[in-house]
Amino acid sequence: MSTILIHVGDPQSQGFPEDVYVDDGSDPEWFVNPLARKFIPSYELAQCPGLMDDGIQAEDLLSTGRDLFGALLSGSPAEVWEAATSNRDARMVLDIEPSDLRSLPWELLCTPEPQEHWLFENEASPCVRARIPFAMETEPLTGPVRLLVIMGDPDDEVLKGDRELEAIYTGLSNVPCCWQVHVLRAPDMEKTRQALADFTPHILHFIGHGKQSAAGPSLEIMAPDQPWDLSAGFIAGVLTTPLRLAVLNACRTSGADPQQVVWGLSDAFFERGTLAVVAMQGDIASVPAVRFSREFYGQLAAGRALDEAMAHARNRLHWVNGGHPRDGAMPVLTVQADPSVILKWPQPIDHLTVTQMRGQEFEGPRWLVGRGMEHHEIMGRLAAMLAADKADLLAVTGDSEAGKSELTRSCLLTSIWCGVPVVYVNLMNKGNLNLQGLLTEIKDAVAHWLGPRVQRPVTTFTRALQAKEDLVQSLREGHPMAATAPGVALPPLNDRPRDAVAYENSLLNDFALFLQAVTHEPILLILDHVLRCEPYGHVVKNLLIPAAEGSFDPVRIVAVDSGLDAKLGAQLVDRVKTVRTFDRSEAKVLVREYCARKRDFYRGQRPDEESWAAFVKSMRARALEREGEDGEYFSPKELVAWEQMAYTFRQVQQ
Repeated sequence: MSTILIHVGDPQSQGFPEDVYVDDGSDPEWFVNPLARKFIPSYELAQCPGLMDDGIQAEDLLSTGRDLFGALLSGSPAEVWEAATSNRDARMVLDIEPSDLRSLPWELLCTPEPQEHWLFENEASPCVRARIPFAMETEPLTGPVRLLVIMGDPDDEVLKGDRELEAIYTGLSNVPCCWQVHVLRAPDMEKTRQALADFTPHILHFIGHGKQSAAGPSLEIMAPDQPWDLSAGFIAGVLTTPLRLAVLNACRTSGADPQQVVWGLSDAFFERGTLAVVAMQGDIASVPAVRFSREFYGQLAAGRALDEAMAHARNRLHWVNGGHPRDGAMPVLTVQADPSVILKWPQPIDHLTVTQMRGQEFEGPRWLVGRGMEHHEIMGRLAAMLAADKADLLAVTGDSEAGKSELTRSCLLTSIWCGVPVVYVNLMNKGNLNLQGLLTEIKDAVAHWLGPRVQRPVTTFTRALQAKEDLVQSLREGHPMAATAPGVALPPLNDRPRDAVAYENSLLNDFALFLQAVTHEPILLILDHVLRCEPYGHVVKNLLIPAAEGSFDPVRIVAVDSGLDAKLGAQLVDRVKTVRTFDRSEAKVLVREYCARKRDFYRGQRPDEESWAAFVKSMRARALEREGEDGEYFSPKELVAWEQMAYTFRQVQQ
C-alpha cells in the first residue's frame, strides 16, 4: 500500500528541505511508493467550520466533510489523488500542524457529490492523522500484545466502564493467549507507576473522565484513599518504555474544552515515544463508545493495520441504536509511524486446530480470566530460560484449584505462537508412575507434540527402555544372561539401595541422550500434576533439581503442582512462581470477563439476545451470592459449573 503524506501548515517549522514539497498537485510523483509529502498552506482551510456541537444534523456533517475535502484536495491534487486510489490501495496521512486547524473534524472528510463517501471510513484506502517525523519501520512484536486498562472511576454509572471493558474482552476473544490484558480499577499513583514498570504495556487504554487541572490536561482517577490526576507530567515521569498505542476514552470532560485536554494528553504521550494515540474529539455516548472498542480490538486481534481497524470500527458506529450521525467521526487516530507496522505481529492461534490436535484440555485456556499480569510474568521467565545457555527449571505452584494448569497451558499456547517447540505431559490420571514409567510418558508426549521429525530418537529410546525392562525382569527371575544385550551395562538388581541408584542413573543417562537427539534448540517440557509421581521419590531428586542445575540441556522443564515450593526448598525459591488465588469478592469482575469472552462462542454458536441476557443475569446473580458466602477464595472452576447451571436452567425454562 502506498502512503500519501500531506502536511498542512508551515513547511519551515518542521525542518524539512523545501524540495520535499510540491508547489502544485499536478505532479503524479507526489504519490510515489512508499512515501511522498505534499504541503498545503494553512490559509486554505481557515474558514472551514467545525460543527461538532450536539445539534449537528447528518446533512451538516456531509456539508462540512465536502468543505474539508475541497480545501484539502481540489483541482489537480484531487485528480491525482483519485487516480492513485482508483488503481491501487493508498493510505493518506495528514500532518496538521496549526492548532486551529488541528481541531477541525478531519474525520468528516467526504468526497463531493454525487458519489459521496467518508474517506476515514474507507478500509481499503484509509486516512489517518500523523505527526512528523513519520517512521516507515518499527520493531515487530515478538510476543503477546500487552494491554493495560486503567478504569478511572469503575463505579460511575454514566461511564459504564465495565461495559467497555467487556467489549474489549469480546473483541479479543478470537485470539486467546495472544493478548495479555491487565486491568487497574481506580488505582492509586504508586500502583499505576508499578504496573507501567512491571507490565511494560504495548497499549494503554484509559476509561474515564478528562479535565484541566493545576498540572494541565489530566485524567481523573478516583482512587479510594485519595483521588488523583494522571497528568502530562506524570506521563513524562513514569513512562520509560514507549507505548505502541494509547487509547484515551476520556472525552467526558467537565469545566474545560475537551479538545484541549485530548490534544494536550496526546502530545504528552507522543513526547514519550508513543507511536499512536486514539482519542475522542468530543463527547460520545457510552453505547457507541462500547461498540467502538469491541470492533476496534476485534480488528486488531485479527491482525489488521491500525488505521484499517479504525475505519472498520467507524463504519460499525452507524449501526448503533440511538447513536448520533457524527459518532463515526469522534475517534481520532494520530500516528507517528506507519500504521501497518505499529502492531505488526505473527498469526494468531487457531484454537480449533489446537484443540482437535491436542485434546479438550486445551479448550480451557480460551476462557482464562484475571491472569494478565501472571501470564506476562511466566512468559518473561520462560523467555529468560530459553535465552540462557543451559537448561533450567520453572516450578508453577499454588493452592489447589487456583488455576495453575490452565494458566500454564495458556503460556504453552503462547509459546507455540512465538515459535517455541513445546512438549506437554499431563500426569493427572497416570497413577504413581515409577521412573521408567514417567520417562515413557515423556517419550510418548515428545512423539505426539514434535511429530515425525523425532521418530528415530523416539524409536531408539523406546528400545533402550525396553532393554532395561527386559534385563531387570530377567535378573529378578534369576536368568541374567538371557537378557544380555550389546551396550547394556547394568549390575545385578536386588534390594540393595545402591543397585536401585545405579538403575535410575542408567535410565537418566539414556533420557539425557534422548533429549539431546530430539533437538539442538531450546525446548519447553511441561510436566503437569508432576507430584502425582513423587511417591516413588524420583521426580524432585532425579528430574527437577538436576534441571535447575543445568542438566537435560537443551530442554527447559516447567513443573506444575501444588506444594512444589515446599518440595524444592528455599535454595530453589527463585525458580518458583506461585499462582495467586482469587478472593471471593472478585467473583463479580471475573464473571464479567468470562461472559464477555464467551459471548460469541456460547455453546458453539452465537446466541440470540434474549438467551444471552438470561445467561448473563444468572451468572451475575450467582457471583453476587458467592461474595457473601463463606470461604477464603474463589476457584476459576466455579465459573464452568455456574455456566452449566445457567445453561441447564435456561433449557428447562424453554
